[in-house]
Amino acid sequence: MQTFPPIIRSQPAPKQVLVFDKQRLLTAKDVAELLQCSLQHIYNLVWRGEIPFVKIGGLLRFRREQLTEWLNERNTP
Repeated sequence: MQTFPPIIRSQPAPKQVLVFDKQRLLTAKDVAELLQCSLQHIYNLVWRGEIPFVKIGGLLRFRREQLTEWLNERNTP
């Protein structure tokens, strides 16, 4: 009786998954509350390209670190 080596199927490499800290991404409403302005004003800033943002699946999101830098640049004399 002849024995054969076991069939070893190669597994595809696992996909790399990026994990984001939920506290780092803010909604437009969150930003409006932080800046103490209206939600419409935030949308106007986005539309004019004056505030840093990212789009995720069509949704606006803001990174706290980028907002801090943006505010510091605007307040520098």
